[in-house]
Amino acid sequence: MKLKVTAISYQRNGITGAGFHVVDFTTSCGLEHMAAIVFEEPKYVAVITPWEGDRWIETHWRGDYFEAELRKAIAKWGEQQSKKLAAS
Repeated sequence: MKLKVTAISYQRNGITGAGFHVVDFTTSCGLEHMAAIVFEEPKYVAVITPWEGDRWIETHWRGDYFEAELRKAIAKWGEQQSKKLAAS
């Protein structure tokens, strides 16, 4: 499955908590506007479909199903961020 990533950010989880990436994406199979929380440790991925109005559309997606593509997109994003920092 191909993902179309629309945004990635890294969040520090307080002083001692595990940081994580937040990824906003759509899929090639028609699932629109999904979000993932991806921790550095393998197998720690949560995928949700954000809410519409005041209710959740769908909340239970298998993170492991999307994990490889998400981690690949995060690695590419990290490389781009490093190049931006080096250029500035």
